[in-house]
Amino acid sequence: VVRMASSSLRWLDRRRAQELYSIAANSSYIRDRIQRSWGRDSRVIYPPVNVEAIIAEDDWTRRLSDDELRILDFIPKEFVLGASRFVPYKRLDAAVRVGEILGLPVVLAGQGPDEARLRDFATASGIPVQFVTRPSTPLLYALFQRAQLYVFFAVEDFGIMPVEAMAAGTPVLAN
Repeated sequence: VVRMASSSLRWLDRRRAQELYSIAANSSYIRDRIQRSWGRDSRVIYPPVNVEAIIAEDDWTRRLSDDELRILDFIPKEFVLGASRFVPYKRLDAAVRVGEILGLPVVLAGQGPDEARLRDFATASGIPVQFVTRPSTPLLYALFQRAQLYVFFAVEDFGIMPVEAMAAGTPVLAN
């Protein structure tokens, strides 16, 4: 019903967008959508990512608690990382598939309502998959630093986590 109503109101949306003085977008992707939808240009203002702080710490394990260090003790030396909120559109199952293709274990970090499905998917895969739920920021950055690859297949307006992974020195595989 909402989709049907929204299509009949697009003309109004486009007309009202012409009244705006200026439009900001959080990525080039959104800038392109604004151009297609409203026929307007926009200024890209990227979300803040403290890249300098991530780069400044060459070993994030120094910032971890004893409990967090114990978690890292059980993480394989080489692994593929998928980290995000556990919701379907984040496509964390793709990290498991990439791990299967590469023959590497996978670590999934985050939490959310899709966790049970992801655990079932991981169990059915042919590789070890470990879950790190609710990682702190330092633990997440330590995982980035240790991962062979960060997999990010979500379609996002702007992906903050891939930027953080790259700042930590981790290659990113994205769509």
